[in-house]
Formats: sequence, C-alpha cells, structure tokens
Amino acid sequence: MKCTFTDTIFRTMKLILGSKRPPCPDPENYVWVTTKEGSFWRRKRGTKKGATLNAQYKKSNEHMKISGPAASNLVRILRPYLQGIAPGRLTARLSGKLRKALNETGAMNYRHLAEFDVQPDHPIGKLLLCPWLLSLKGNKLALKIPIDTATLQQHNKLVTDYYFELILLQGNAANPASLDTYSVCSKLYPIGSSESSPCQLTIKVPANNWIAFLKVSCMEGKELAAAPRNYGMRVVGVG
Repeated sequence: MKCTFTDTIFRTMKLILGSKRPPCPDPENYVWVTTKEGSFWRRKRGTKKGATLNAQYKKSNEHMKISGPAASNLVRILRPYLQGIAPGRLTARLSGKLRKALNETGAMNYRHLAEFDVQPDHPIGKLLLCPWLLSLKGNKLALKIPIDTATLQQHNKLVTDYYFELILLQGNAANPASLDTYSVCSKLYPIGSSESSPCQLTIKVPANNWIAFLKVSCMEGKELAAAPRNYGMRVVGVG
C-alpha cells in the first residue's frame, strides 16, 4: 500500500514527539501502531482502497505453508549441534530463505542459505578472525583453517581452548524421514597456540540437497563456555 502524504506527516511526528501520542487524524480510518522503532498513527488497511491479494502474494502465502514446516524439520535435526548457541528466531529465518527459493523456482532448495549465520547476534566472524579455505572435489568437501595466535578472538580470560566441527545436513527439508546429519570434529587448540599445519576437516557430501555448517566452540577449562559469544556457527556450503 502506498504511503500517503498524511501518513508521511504522522511518521515524521512520531520521530519528533517520541513516545507522546499525537491526536488521531481520523479515528475511524487510523489505528495506533507500536513497533520496535516507535509508535505512530497508521491508516487502517483497506480504507484507502480495497485490500487485494495479488498473485505473487497468494503464491508466497502458499509457499509459506511448505517452508514453515520444512524449516522446523531442519531445526529439529540440527538441535544436537546448537549447544551453546543463541539462534534467535531460527525457524522463521530459515523459513524465509526456503520460501524465497520456492517463490523463484517452485522447488525446494538450499541455495539462499549460503553464508547463513545461525547465531545472528554473535556472527562467526566476531569469533573466528582468520579466513578459512573451503574446497569441493568430487563428493569430498574439505575445510582448512590456519591455527595461530590470531585465529580466535578470546572474549574473556576464562576461555582456555577451542575446537571446530564440520557438520553435514542432507536430505529434503520437506520430508523429515529423508533428513540426516553427520559431523567431524577437530582436536582442542589452546588459546594463543600456533601450528605449522592448518586444521583440516573433510566430509563426504551427496549429489544434492545438502548443507554444510562450520561451528566453533570454546572451552573454559574442562567445561564448555557459558556465553553464546564464545560460539559461532555458519553455513559454509550448500548443494
């Protein structure tokens, strides 16, 4: 729905007046709306012109009925790998990515999940500081991460070690019976250590319908770190 001149005025008033509610321009046609960014008077939907659902909206709405349950299936099978992670609205974010692919092609695929951060408030780039190298040769996905004093950001003095996991999720998200996971784990690396050889993790992938995640986890002595910022998890490959 287009924003009218009147709507623009009251959005501007919202910024100027902050939490103070300005007079309602038309009680029958306007409603008070509260959002994270603030509150303002907004014209009721359908009062300017009939609220119609176009073909694209209808298609997206139908695809949501597919992408929502599919995303729930992915989260369910990923649950064992989410220890320490604060994923936020993970199911909703995954559903949006899957729905985008459905809207474009009419088929479920994972391509829009490339570089997807599982933990948006603590992206992996704020913990794992060095670049990693990912290669796919045939059905083998290989990940190399250099190990030196600048590999990891130590967020607190309690963190003593860290390790990596390469996690493979395969199958059709719309068919929970087809979903499966497999992972390989590195050894523990002490904070500040430096090694001549990189950490290397290799995993076999199927021809299609797969997602590869890299997870970084920190240790506090013999225990897993308590704070989510000491973890990172990102999609590093899709097929």
